[in-house]
Amino acid sequence: MWTRSYSVVTKEVTKEQLWKLFADVNNWHTWTKVSSMPSWKANLKRGITLCCGQRRPNVKVELLETIENKHFLDVTSFPLAKMYDDIYLKRRQKA
Repeated sequence: MWTRSYSVVTKEVTKEQLWKLFADVNNWHTWTKVSSMPSWKANLKRGITLCCGQRRPNVKVELLETIENKHFLDVTSFPLAKMYDDIYLKRRQKA
């Protein structure tokens, strides 16, 4: 198993604005590299499962944990593999 980690520090948006972007799952296709996604009619909350399968094998994204404006954890199930995304939003501490 391997792990990758990415961090972004910005003063352009607040964590609440980022959460609003993540929570609007029906518009993920407008800012991700995925060219088209189905309409899910869902919000970013624990327990929902999102399925997509346009031009690729069917994959399932399940939200395992959500804490509004702070954190969400999901798992994407591919044939023979799983990928976890663990997203944290926090204010940068002043030095």
